[in-house]
Amino acid sequence: MGLDRALTPGASWKIGYAPESWSRLTDHLQRQGYGFATLVRAGLMRWTDDGAPIDRYRNRLMLVARDQRLAPTGFVGIDRAGRPELLTPTTPVHRPSNALVGMEEQIDLLQHGATAVVVDDPMDAMVIEQVSRSTTKQYVGIPLCESPMSTAQARMLRRYSETDRVIVMMPTDKESRQRAVGAALDLAFFFDRIRVLSRPSGHAMNYVAQSPSGGRSMLEYLSLSKPLTGHQNGLNDNVTDHTSLGLEDPGPNL
Repeated sequence: MGLDRALTPGASWKIGYAPESWSRLTDHLQRQGYGFATLVRAGLMRWTDDGAPIDRYRNRLMLVARDQRLAPTGFVGIDRAGRPELLTPTTPVHRPSNALVGMEEQIDLLQHGATAVVVDDPMDAMVIEQVSRSTTKQYVGIPLCESPMSTAQARMLRRYSETDRVIVMMPTDKESRQRAVGAALDLAFFFDRIRVLSRPSGHAMNYVAQSPSGGRSMLEYLSLSKPLTGHQNGLNDNVTDHTSLGLEDPGPNL
């Protein structure tokens, strides 16, 4: 589930592929009449140290990042190990902190009151969206792609959410968990009801989603989220869970 479903015809997620080639896209766009300067400003091409024009993106699955108008402005890549990367640099039309992945693909669910579940990994977001569409349609997955959430992104998510409720899924490793706590605190400026939930370890999320009762199990797990409590003072000095944020109990595993 997740990526496999997202690559099927008719899937809601817009996914492309940047082939393992040095200049296939650059050569194609040049034949269409685009100059090097335009391609560099668009973040699609870069120069090598020897002065050769090459594609910026190679051998990656590509997801579209969109701005507050849901216009495409940049790309996130997924490498062979499944790790997301923010690939598009800051350009005249793209600032990574002002764009999100997955908004346009799930806008119908958001506008009908679905609760956003903020996650680190695009694959987790796809699993949540697909389970939701096949069951109650009450959740969407919004991936941060292993980056901190900005105020602009939190405001953008609230703009397209009909509910004042949002769930932040907390990863297990400390660095990612710290980012997630920061996201929860930023979201608290725009959402009245912030809830947190620990992410199942390893591939448990995918495994349960694929099981015969996967949809029901996933919904039951999301229902275990707890309210965000306490003040906006982040993590303890030793980067452990902050008890005032209600994160001391990781909750049951799937």
